[in-house]
Amino acid sequence: MTIKLSASLLHEYLAGRIDANQFKDEAFTNDRNYFAMELTRGNAIRNAQFESGGIDEDDDYVIFDLDIDWDKIAKRKPN
Repeated sequence: MTIKLSASLLHEYLAGRIDANQFKDEAFTNDRNYFAMELTRGNAIRNAQFESGGIDEDDDYVIFDLDIDWDKIAKRKPN
């Protein structure tokens, strides 16, 4: 799973200029927090990188790659 976010939006959140609800509304316009969904599935962030928006764009991107966290899966309690 790959999640691509606005670098400036993430910066605003980390700097405390917007709260968690504002960040969620901007980052996940369809009310689905993909980070929460993937964490529930047992996935974790495995890599993060920056992607330039190019000289004609006002913003760059932060790209998160998520994959199965086998250690977390192994520690889950059986249903």
